[in-house]
Amino acid sequence: MTTTPAPEGGLRVALPGLNGARHTVTLGLLDRAAELAFSYGQCHAFARALSEETGWPMAVFIDPACCEDADACDDVMFGEVCSCQLEHLVVVRPDGFRVDITGAFEPGKVKGCEGKADVPVTEAMWHYLAHSPYWSPPALAAARTFVAPLLAALRATEPVSEPAATA
Repeated sequence: MTTTPAPEGGLRVALPGLNGARHTVTLGLLDRAAELAFSYGQCHAFARALSEETGWPMAVFIDPACCEDADACDDVMFGEVCSCQLEHLVVVRPDGFRVDITGAFEPGKVKGCEGKADVPVTEAMWHYLAHSPYWSPPALAAARTFVAPLLAALRATEPVSEPAATA
């Protein structure tokens, strides 16, 4: 990921992460700190913010099997998927690429989720994630400050097609 310039007076905030970790980020600044925060503990917040802005649907990568550990699994089911199988949220672009804070990837090639299946995020699933003690409370306000910079970075790295030649 390339680092983007800090917004004017970039405010630094601490966001809750996995297993009690805290990630300090500068709002709107795409850098390694933002990548860590929105990959390890706040992916759901970023996916929701990106989905709200673009209208693209969210998806969640799933672990192939339920952990069946009473301390990590509360047996909430979404169809055939147990809540403990939910791993990493992304947004699905119209071209099928999966987008998270680290960029846009072909299906099955998102960093850390290579080869894993994903399923659409339903409102029931989102409600669970937003309120579950197993997931960090979603920092939506902070996540929203990274949406425009990520979309701009994606546009800057996508190939530009040449105009068609006319006869």
